[in-house]
Amino acid sequence: MLAVLLLSTAALINSSSSTKHQRTEDLLYVVMVGLLELHRHM
Repeated sequence: MLAVLLLSTAALINSSSSTKHQRTEDLLYVVMVGLLELHRHM
């Protein structure tokens, strides 16, 4: 479930972002937030 959410968010950022550098930073942010959420649920 969480993985699907992460993937969809990443895809959303991927399609909406303008520059590749900004896109990479957004992607890293999404992954880190996802990992924090995962830790909280464990």
